[in-house]
Amino acid sequence: MHAAMKAITDYPAARPGAWRDLLRLLLASLATGAAVSIVLALAVFVVATEAHAAVPASAAPAPAAPATLAAADNAPV
Repeated sequence: MHAAMKAITDYPAARPGAWRDLLRLLLASLATGAAVSIVLALAVFVVATEAHAAVPASAAPAPAAPATLAAADNAPV
């Protein structure tokens, strides 16, 4: 065998708890993703609910009559 090539048995074996650590990391990332998704969904719900709760334009009070500017001689400008 060539000196630069190693046999598969020359590499160290994986740690005994490596799969457990990988599973724990996977579950933690899934839990974090679910929590962030729930928070974003609640934010969208709140914004959408407030938009539907706004008063429609037909129910809004009529605007006040525009004010007129009077000059010193009380003639409207």
